[in-house]
Amino acid sequence: MYTKNGQTISGKRIVVDGCTILNPTPQMLADNGWLEVVPPTPTEEKIARQQREQRIWALKDQLAQGDYKIIKCAEAQLTGEPMPYDITTLVAERNAMRAEINELEAMTEEEFYEAYPDEREEDALNEGIEPGDEPYDIDVAEQDNGEEN
Repeated sequence: MYTKNGQTISGKRIVVDGCTILNPTPQMLADNGWLEVVPPTPTEEKIARQQREQRIWALKDQLAQGDYKIIKCAEAQLTGEPMPYDITTLVAERNAMRAEINELEAMTEEEFYEAYPDEREEDALNEGIEPGDEPYDIDVAEQDNGEEN
């Protein structure tokens, strides 16, 4: 995204001296007074929330994928056939997943990172910053070189 005089464009097309330029290079955009808009860096809390949600959905997906085993056991019990799966182990695994879901849903960001310390380091690496570094903002005024267009 690029901005100039309050107007925002995607950077896929600009008009220069009445001519439309498709897919201009970043240099062409800069030469014509357009400044690149850098999206804000997500906060640690937002990242932790997204990771919690991803983990919750993964656990719920595992539960859903295992539903057929419960159904097979119920059918076996109703028809008097032997259980195709160890129902005690199956129920214990599913209860553990449900307990983790409930725990994750109740966690704060800091509690999440304490329970899953590798996630904080992975977040920092994915964002291109070292663990412990503070995110920084780019001052758009510094990029403007003070030229009027």
